[in-house]
Order: sequence, then structure tokens, then C-alpha cells
Amino acid sequence: MVLELFETGSHGPNNILSSKPQTDRTYYPKSSIDRFDIVISNPPFNVNINKASVQQNFEINGKSEAYFLERWYQLLKPGGRIGVVLPESFFSVEDDVEGRLFLYGHFNIKAIVSLPSHAFSPHTTTSTSLLFASKKTQVEEEKFQSSWDKQTILFDEKYSRVHAILAVSKDNLSFVLADKQKDESIRSLRIKSRAFFDKEFGHGFIVLPYLMISFIQC
Repeated sequence: MVLELFETGSHGPNNILSSKPQTDRTYYPKSSIDRFDIVISNPPFNVNINKASVQQNFEINGKSEAYFLERWYQLLKPGGRIGVVLPESFFSVEDDVEGRLFLYGHFNIKAIVSLPSHAFSPHTTTSTSLLFASKKTQVEEEKFQSSWDKQTILFDEKYSRVHAILAVSKDNLSFVLADKQKDESIRSLRIKSRAFFDKEFGHGFIVLPYLMISFIQC
């Protein structure tokens, strides 16, 4: 049924328990059914979807598993639970960032269980994980969104400061030095920048250091 909804662009809520879609929310602008207590699913991965035809019914713009995640959200009532199979890559690759943000914003994650690659053999050797989560209540979703907006503003401010510092530091580098001296110059900048990142963002922050490395080597 979900695949048909993807292909036709139909939301189809009136077919389910004679329910009416819910649209009176600011934290999620699309129609929802909000009727089911539990959703259990093992959806096909990497399904070809006509994204243009589903944009009116889905907020996410990603791979097929992200659309399934949003559909489960639409079906569940607040507090409802999912027990679903997702490709392990969903939790790590850049292409699924938007799907993961949707997961964090709209669900409380209970557990993620990594399965061995032979779990669904011989049908597939794709590494998969089980996701157990519950749909957030309206209060929880609004609280998350408020916190996310505040942190986004804070991040943007610090991001701008980092770029300003790197631009000045890069201008002070001499790339006409011998290779050994040049490497030491770059290494020194990395150490100083690493200390700045740890102070501003906390230990273990990994995105901007890689950005910094590519920036000074361009």
C-alpha cells in the first residue's frame, strides 16, 4: 500500500479506519492519520520513487527508507511505537542525514540493534538494523524544535567565527617553503584549530576539523 502511495502521490488516509488527516500542527506541516498504536515493518530498500509526485504528502526529501520513516510517523498516534528494519547505512551515511534528523525530531529512540550481514540470507546480504522507537507527543516535538532552533543559531555564529579564523590563518601560511617546513606549518595550524574546536564545540567534534583540513589544503 505504501509503495502505491509513493507512486501515485495519493495520501490515502480516508481508507484507514475512516480516519481524517490531522493538519493543525506547526511542527509538522503534512497530513497525518495518528491512529495506530504499533507499526511493524520490513520495507524494501532503495525503491525508485517519483519524488515530484510525493512532495505534497511528505516533508522529507531523501531515499526511499526516509519516506517509509515519515509514513510510519503519519500512521502512528502520539506515543505509538515502531519496530522496523532499516539498512545500517541509514544511521551513518551522508545521504540519509535528512532522514536521521526527522527521526530525532519526531521519535524517541528506544534501541537500535545491528544485525549480522547474513540475517536475511539468501535473499540479501545488506547489513541491516532493527529500530525501536516511539512517536513523540506534541509537547516533545515542540520542545525539540525550539531547542534545535536555538542550537542552530548558536552553531551558525560559531561556524562563522571558525571560518574567519581559518581565513586569517591560511593567509599567514607560506606555501613556498620547503615541503618539510610547509607540513610543519600546516600541522601547527591544525593543532591550534583543534584546540579552538574543542573549546568552542566540545571534545569529539568531527565535522569542522575535516572541513578545516580541506580548507587549508585547497
